[in-house]
Amino acid sequence: GIFAMAEDLYEAKQYAEAIKLYKKVRFRFQLLPLFEANIRKWQDQIDRQKKIHMAVKKFEENLASAKEAFDKFKDAPDIGVSAEFRIAECYYKLKDYTTAVEKYKDIAVKRTAHENIKFAYTGLLNCYLDQDKLPEFRSEFQEFIRKVDKPEIRDQIKLGVIEVLFGKKLYKVVEDEYETEPRIKEEKSTGDRAMYLY
Repeated sequence: GIFAMAEDLYEAKQYAEAIKLYKKVRFRFQLLPLFEANIRKWQDQIDRQKKIHMAVKKFEENLASAKEAFDKFKDAPDIGVSAEFRIAECYYKLKDYTTAVEKYKDIAVKRTAHENIKFAYTGLLNCYLDQDKLPEFRSEFQEFIRKVDKPEIRDQIKLGVIEVLFGKKLYKVVEDEYETEPRIKEEKSTGDRAMYLY
């Protein structure tokens, strides 16, 4: 499908072309609630018409069409979210940091409960680090992280941020920012900085 083609373009480092296809996938993902609403609408019409013994054939045809459209895109949520992440990542790889930051922020706001949300934050952090804007990331990160309800997802996000900072050898930032994290405190006490992430 389109997502697989976009992935191939991404792997081939043709990011601008990949973005176009990922956007098509995202559009289909955005249509899914419409298909669900149509299914409910036509089912309600059928139920109402049956109650007054009226012909329901037209409504049944509409319901079948809505269900067919829904089935066609029922896997869209996972693929749609993946496409959103890839669009942001492509802009980052193209060094279009303004657009990449905008896309990552959209994901961070809309997908607070998504299992892979940490990648929006790590992408955002990479954008800011590449532009030497760590202080801006810090203030925005605190604002965004408060909106994440699940503690386990918050922990994953923080761990992802720590991994990026370690990857960039920003050990002092990790120590200053995350010293109070139980995992950091515990591993810090062993004196083995390299063990922070393991």
